Amino acid sequence: MALAYLLLTVFSGPRAMCQQPPHNPKAIFDAAQSALNARDYDKAEQGFREVLRIDPHSAAARKKFEDTVSGKLPAPQSPRDVP
Repeated sequence: MALAYLLLTVFSGPRAMCQQPPHNPKAIFDAAQSALNARDYDKAEQGFREVLRIDPHSAAARKKFEDTVSGKLPAPQSPRDVP
């Protein structure tokens, strides 16, 4: 049993290391939105672009991406404006 585990670990190690983790468009979108809120437009653009690469049909990412690159961003909200 221990030998089987050792062989499995040795032979699957490099292959497993070459595999990339699955992309999570929601997490990427949320990070891009946070960057946008922080006025880090380059990082926001990069994030929304990545979401669109993964899911080209994401209307929310497309709208945010277009707003970011065109400069048509809404004015930042003050904490009092947020419900």
